[in-house]
Amino acid sequence: MSGVLQDLRYAVRSLRKSPGFTAVAIATLALGIGANTAIFAVVHSILLRPLPYFEPERLVRFDLEVSGFANGGLSPQDFEAWPRRDGAFQAFAGYSTLASGVTLTGRGEAELLRTTYVTGAFFETLGVSAEIGRVFRTGEDRPGTDRVVVLSHSLWEQRFGADPVALGAPAVLNDQPFTVIGVMPAGFRDPAGGADAWVLQSVVPETSIPRQVAWLHGIARLAPGLSLRDARARAQVAALQLLRESRPAEARASGLLLEPLREFLVAGSRRALFVLLGAVGLVFLIACSNVASLTLARNTAREKEFALRTALGAGRSRVVRQILTESLLLALLGGAAGCLLAVWSDGLARALAHTELPRADEIGADAAVLAFGAAATAASALLFGLLPALHTTRRGIAGLLREGAAGSGSPYARKFRLGLVVAQIALAIVLLAAAGLLVRSLAGLRRLRPGLDPERLLTVRLTIPASRYPERNQYLALQDEILDRLARLPGVRSVGAIKSLPIRGSQEQVAFRLPERPAAPRDESFADLCPVTPGYLSTVGMTLLAGRLLDSRDDARTEPVTVASRAAARAFWPDEDPVGHAIEVAGAPVRVVGVVENERGGAIRQTRPAFYFPQAQASRRVFSILLRTAGEAQNAAAAARAAIREADPTLAIAEIAPLERVLEETLGQPRLLAGLLLAFGAVALGLATVGVFGLLSYAVTSRRRELAIRAAVGARASDLLRSVFGESVRCVLPGVALGTLGALASTRALRGLLFEVPATDPVTIAAASLCLALAAFLATLLPARRATRIDPMDALRRE
Repeated sequence: MSGVLQDLRYAVRSLRKSPGFTAVAIATLALGIGANTAIFAVVHSILLRPLPYFEPERLVRFDLEVSGFANGGLSPQDFEAWPRRDGAFQAFAGYSTLASGVTLTGRGEAELLRTTYVTGAFFETLGVSAEIGRVFRTGEDRPGTDRVVVLSHSLWEQRFGADPVALGAPAVLNDQPFTVIGVMPAGFRDPAGGADAWVLQSVVPETSIPRQVAWLHGIARLAPGLSLRDARARAQVAALQLLRESRPAEARASGLLLEPLREFLVAGSRRALFVLLGAVGLVFLIACSNVASLTLARNTAREKEFALRTALGAGRSRVVRQILTESLLLALLGGAAGCLLAVWSDGLARALAHTELPRADEIGADAAVLAFGAAATAASALLFGLLPALHTTRRGIAGLLREGAAGSGSPYARKFRLGLVVAQIALAIVLLAAAGLLVRSLAGLRRLRPGLDPERLLTVRLTIPASRYPERNQYLALQDEILDRLARLPGVRSVGAIKSLPIRGSQEQVAFRLPERPAAPRDESFADLCPVTPGYLSTVGMTLLAGRLLDSRDDARTEPVTVASRAAARAFWPDEDPVGHAIEVAGAPVRVVGVVENERGGAIRQTRPAFYFPQAQASRRVFSILLRTAGEAQNAAAAARAAIREADPTLAIAEIAPLERVLEETLGQPRLLAGLLLAFGAVALGLATVGVFGLLSYAVTSRRRELAIRAAVGARASDLLRSVFGESVRCVLPGVALGTLGALASTRALRGLLFEVPATDPVTIAAASLCLALAAFLATLLPARRATRIDPMDALRRE
């Protein structure tokens, strides 16, 4: 122990004598370890940490699959009729956010709450309880039972003043009195995401969503001791039986979709998170190789010191231990700074990933994250400390003592440093290529027209409570009044409305048949159902390809009509004009009167067949209004809000924003991933450039005598420049070659994250290689300039 303490004291003094080396090494390690720990905190919180429910490994999500589509899941009647004798589930429940949210009134300004509609056994299935009060009970969701609501902790604090007396107090939701029965713990999130309130699905009026409509998703707790495979087999039999009994028209049903709840929640983010983890792993390796190169250069300059210590009786293991002690001290300082950086970045990570990744609000540093940081610190000490220590102690004592103070070190050490820089260049090219592919993919998404003209379009999202306007004529009268008021606003050119914007990816699907084609009686096709007002298609600037658009003539008294998207026309009438043909929806014929350009959905990546139905004929309520303005869309927001308040001051406006901003929000995850990888690529580029600069600077210093002699015997400045640039080429060319091969092999992992850009795009990989080569060239200039300014007499005099 006394020897260890002596080594530690000596390491502290040694590092204090080299403040430049110490600062650069600690900063580089802090960057590498901090980035890895921060990204691991994200991955651990989202992918590895257990869900915050009781025995979460037994929770599964399930849906009925109909004709190849997860057609909304299950209906309330399905949950009532689900056979209990299958033995697959200990408990099961349904939940959904598809119905319109509820409006809270009577407590300040009306607010549209994010609402999850659930069956009575929902919280029991999850195995969670309320912090205050109670949750719903099994069977409490039968029609005719009391209207009760469970509040989130944040809503209880913000709108109820965190008052325990709120339990049992009335809360006016959609103009109906509800009784508050419980408040969930702070930070609780259900599988549907963040919710302000939970209400029973039975409160949704039959006139709004009939009880036979499949709009709920299933969540279940597996029976004790039952594996997922056995549960899937048992539940499949029960699902097919249920479909035969309750949906005889859907004979093509394939049964049940069942997967672990965790897999469902993180499926869309798993690949992106692993890509980020791999990227920071490369940054970590580059940082360690950079510090290893610096350490080896420093150890080479101290070879005479180590030789003297060996001559005085220190064994090789003793010298290696001393060098490792210094490396470990550096790693501890860098690791501590890196962990502090990771903890500090927790809030930033939650803010960046809040709307892009599931469970983002759970991101934080815990014992597992700190243990990972400690492991990364220990690994870095070995990576940049052990090999340089072994290389430093390879040379014989006599040779080292015979050399001058400015010895250049062993050829093996120089080759080892060269190899480290080659590795840095190769890894940096892989990162730059991956970042370039994602940036090009994001640029392609931004250039992609969503099928409409988003410029100067203002979107307003609201809900008109069915409780206050139960009759269809009442709702339509208010809708028409709102649209009319908005259309009369100064600077507003036209107004239209749709049930839900396709780019939000929550379109309702409609099953239909093509009566003109011979097919099985139950052979149905599916497409997106888009109920719109007459002015929607023209307001959003939809391109008319054939026929006509919908207009005010298409109401409940006229022939049912629809406008098909180009994708629907190609899918169902590939060799003919669809205008004039009919589709059969719920047994009623609907004539196609026009074809328009595709309106992209799902973060504008998807183009699915769609039919636009007149809202007056589709019996649906519209929730998204769009205004085409003469000037900037944002300038009309205040006037639009006031116009809606004049029509009904109790209506809650969920969103009012330019459509261009909404489009940008749909690109949140691609933008986040591209931005992070670009930042990591820039760090890798900087570290690799520093590595090249350090290698050449050290090479010029160690070859000072050689260069001086060459200059003294007549070598020109161009000869010396050629010599230094030749050293640069010897590390850059192999690095570029290896990096190009590595990029071609590793960027295949990005498939599924790219849009219209091949994973092995040669242009992007070539650009990354060229960027690195250019940075290496710039890093070579200063050492090369120093080589041409060596004074032969001064250099020889120093020797």
